[in-house]
Amino acid sequence: MKRMSVLAMLAWLAAAPAAAHDPITLDQLLATIGSDFETAEITTQKVGEQVSVLFGLGGNIAVSVGSQGVLIVDDQFPELMPRIKEAIKQLGGGKVDFAINTHWHFDHASGNAVLGEGGTWLFPPPNFGAGSTTSRRSGPSSSADTSRS
Repeated sequence: MKRMSVLAMLAWLAAAPAAAHDPITLDQLLATIGSDFETAEITTQKVGEQVSVLFGLGGNIAVSVGSQGVLIVDDQFPELMPRIKEAIKQLGGGKVDFAINTHWHFDHASGNAVLGEGGTWLFPPPNFGAGSTTSRRSGPSSSADTSRS
């Protein structure tokens, strides 16, 4: 299924230069690859004692669940965050404490909007969109209890 989605995306990209001046919406892109937020599944694969990978719609998410909390690398889409959080819970984790973004693409960093509001420390790349609410390192307010037990 993933191979078919990738092939569909490549076919679409090959035809895209002719219409490069007409950007498409995320919904149009998802329809092109035959996917949507409603039916997208989050699956997990354990790759180490405390490290797993989540596969969903777009970039993969690395997850580390340990005694000091949950760290993820990339966070996909806000619409998928409830399912992502449930997958992390099934791995033995709780709230996402830290999120590192590898780059600015929407399928790697759009979940920041939800995670940041929930007190997750966000670590986007240095050149992450001027004026973006996630363009700086952010975390819980100074009045929040950040101690670990």
